[in-house]
Amino acid sequence: MNRLKELRQKKGDTQEVVAKAMGVTRRGYQKWENEESQIKPEKAQQLADYFGVSVGYLLGYSDVRFELEQIEKAIKNRLIDSESTINKDVFENTLKIVELARFLDLDLDTITSLYFYNCEISKVKTLNDLFDFFDSEAHGYMELLSIVEPYQADEIIQEISKLGDYNEQLSLYLDKVRSEEDFFHTNEPPNNVVKIKRIENTLSDKEVMALPPEERKEYLRKVFRQINDALSSLTVNIDDVIETVSKEQLDSLSNNLIKALAKLNDIKNKD
Repeated sequence: MNRLKELRQKKGDTQEVVAKAMGVTRRGYQKWENEESQIKPEKAQQLADYFGVSVGYLLGYSDVRFELEQIEKAIKNRLIDSESTINKDVFENTLKIVELARFLDLDLDTITSLYFYNCEISKVKTLNDLFDFFDSEAHGYMELLSIVEPYQADEIIQEISKLGDYNEQLSLYLDKVRSEEDFFHTNEPPNNVVKIKRIENTLSDKEVMALPPEERKEYLRKVFRQINDALSSLTVNIDDVIETVSKEQLDSLSNNLIKALAKLNDIKNKD
C-alpha cells in the first residue's frame, strides 16, 4: 500500500495541488492514491522528490524514508562553505541514531539539523540524548520567534510543535521500553518474583457460547486446568511473594481471576 495520502496530508496539500505539480488530472492522481492505477517509474520519482522521501517509502515497500543520497544532499545544501565536506564519522553516527529512532519517522530537516548538532554542539549517542537535541532546536526556534515578521511566525510555531511531538513520542516509547525491561528482563530477578504462566488460545465469550455443550464443558475444563497450573506456579510462601509484587501485578491477577470466575458463573447459569 502506497503512502501518497499520508504524505499529502502531512504536507497539507489537496489532491488538486499535487496533481497540478505532477502534470496530471485530479482524477489521474486519485487513481494513484487509491491504487486504482500503477504509478510509472518516472512519476514515482517525481512524487518522491515532491514529498522529499525515497521511492520505496512512497510506494510502501520500504520503511526507509530517505535514501543516503537525499540526506547527503540536504546536509550539503546547508553547509556555509560550498567547498566543505561531510564529516564521515558524524554522518555515520547520525544515520545510526536515525535508525534507532525510526519509530519517530524524523523528517529530512530534522535529520539534517541532527547532523549539525552532532558536529557543533554535542554528539547524540543514545535515544535519551535526543531529548537534549529536540530541546536545543526548540530553543533556537523560540529565539527566532521573537525577531521574525508576523507572517513568518506560523512556520516557526509549526516547527516548535513538531519538535514537541517528537519529544512526546520519544518519552512514551522509552517509558514503554523501560516498563517491559523492568517486568521481563531483569538481570537478577528476586527469588520470590511472581511467575505466572500465560494462558494461550482462549476464546471470546461469544465463541465459547457458540460451542456445543459438551465441547464447551471440555474447553472450560482445559482453561481452568491452565489457571490452576498458573496459580500453582507461584512460590510457596505467598506472604513473601506479596511483598515483592507490584500493585499493578496484583491488580492484574485479581482482575483476571474475577473475570474468569464471572465467566464460569455466567456460563453455568445459561446451561
